[in-house]
Amino acid sequence: MLNNTQIEQFHSDGFLLIPSVLKQEQVRELRNSLIKLFNSEINFEGDSNNLRNDICNRYQEFRWLLIHQSIVSTLKSLLGTNFVYLPEIAAQKSFYSTWHKDTTSQEANGLQFQWEPNYLMLEAAIYLQDNDEYGGGLDVIAGSHLYPDLSTNSTAHDFWSKITPPPYIHSIPSKAGDLVLFDFRINHKASLPTKCAVDSIPDSKQKFAIFIACSANNEHVLSYKKFIYSRPTYYYLKDYQYQEDFLQLVRDNGLILA
Repeated sequence: MLNNTQIEQFHSDGFLLIPSVLKQEQVRELRNSLIKLFNSEINFEGDSNNLRNDICNRYQEFRWLLIHQSIVSTLKSLLGTNFVYLPEIAAQKSFYSTWHKDTTSQEANGLQFQWEPNYLMLEAAIYLQDNDEYGGGLDVIAGSHLYPDLSTNSTAHDFWSKITPPPYIHSIPSKAGDLVLFDFRINHKASLPTKCAVDSIPDSKQKFAIFIACSANNEHVLSYKKFIYSRPTYYYLKDYQYQEDFLQLVRDNGLILA
């Protein structure tokens, strides 16, 4: 469970680092499972060499993360005791995004519910390597979750230019097994390696990450689901259903799948 200082920091900065949520044995287990998964044949439309969608619904070996006591208590502290897991739980391998918000697409489509006062959606990110000279974590612009998306809003520059102090880039110093929480609306990108090129990173430092999308349980969950179900590239949501044993596991632990 988070303390008041941590909760205030998340709402102020738009992100929070929680150390040592997973044991090193669990990190090794997850890393080995992802290596095996990404080395296997791609069986689902929308998956790729760098992305596997819907991993907890499809693969039993990842489901325990959603009922992990420390993860659940942390999410309850921020989102409320009846928080919701959204149908976006994915794993990435060696993926290096550029600057964006996780609301960029919906803002580009003219949606504004993400700026309602009771909106709160976040990513719970688990990085399975340290964020060091080989990259492996996340860069953020602290406080940018409070302002419009510069890439989709022509007037956003006026907001950014008035911020005091000016925005700064923070590379979150996460270690393997830490939990990184960040608001959907924060500007973020993958931390890049400084020691070598991306394609020269040694196997022991190869980047793996799991992203669990979550929300406060309110009307915005339905608005968000309506939006993502309308996106043509979200192939896995066509005729989407949770597997019954996965749904039962989550329900038995008093949790909610959207």
